[in-house]
Amino acid sequence: MIGFTFLLLSVIMMVSGFLITRNNPTASLTAKYILLLLLWTTYLILVVNTGLLMNLEVPYIPLLIIVPALTVIFLGTSRPAFRVAMGNIPMSYPVYVQSFRILVEFMIYGAFLEKVLPESVTFKGMNYDIIVGVSALVVGLLIQKGKMRWKGVLAWNFISLLVLGMTIYSFATFFYFSDAQLSDTNLRFLNFPYILLPGILVPYALFYHLVSIRKCLTERSSAIID
Repeated sequence: MIGFTFLLLSVIMMVSGFLITRNNPTASLTAKYILLLLLWTTYLILVVNTGLLMNLEVPYIPLLIIVPALTVIFLGTSRPAFRVAMGNIPMSYPVYVQSFRILVEFMIYGAFLEKVLPESVTFKGMNYDIIVGVSALVVGLLIQKGKMRWKGVLAWNFISLLVLGMTIYSFATFFYFSDAQLSDTNLRFLNFPYILLPGILVPYALFYHLVSIRKCLTERSSAIID
């Protein structure tokens, strides 16, 4: 059941991207987004099927999934067509979306109850990402009411990225830098549907942070011009 929720939330996050791409006056950005999703999903399937992720002597998830995803996100959000679409969404949108991390944290805890993940990567351990998810609702509301400007939003993004980095570190520590003997149940995380956590959900958290940061910098440039 928990595995299905990883799949369901991944699909929802993919759909959320269309709310940005549709704000471009041309249809090409949406078509490119669909193509990118297809290519990334295919790549993820191929990486899992190679069996490389099962080799825990090398941190393949960061090397083959997190780093490529971050590269694609950075290059994609730098495109002029995307910047046009990004300019047409409210600043609160990419912040509100980060509340999906509340659900992710309960899903991770569910995976712990199924013995797929250790307690150390949940909100009872080194994972404080649920705070980011809850704060996203508060920050988004403050933005909507005009009580938080770009400086505050920018600070929130950088703090949230630090928290996300700590969360990724807690996973990396368990799987790659721990003397603990991993069970066959733990190794299920390296396959579908659990691999969607680092393969889809973490990249979308990074994506919306980068969108929000770019929105803040655009707001800053506008303030300087004015």
